[in-house]
Amino acid sequence: MKDKGIRYAGKPPGRPRQLTEQKAAQRKREKQQRQADYRQRIPIEGKFDQGKRSYSLNTLRAKTARTSEAWIHSIFRVINLLMLVRHFLGPEIILGRMA
Repeated sequence: MKDKGIRYAGKPPGRPRQLTEQKAAQRKREKQQRQADYRQRIPIEGKFDQGKRSYSLNTLRAKTARTSEAWIHSIFRVINLLMLVRHFLGPEIILGRMA
């Protein structure tokens, strides 16, 4: 994970280290970084959940890996397009309330 620049967002495994002033400050920085990483992941995981609930992302029935990838890309493209439409045109257009 370190080679690819990926940070582990969970608590470090094993027994907690002895607490000294330096280590307490380091532990506080690590905790703040974990919280920031977690907050960054929330909307991404929410979109995966939306894809599974609303667009049947978890029940793909494609026969080949290439077709499955195309379906997944299409589903997320639709999710992103709907998000853009809601942002720029408002929720009225989605709900059919445009005059």
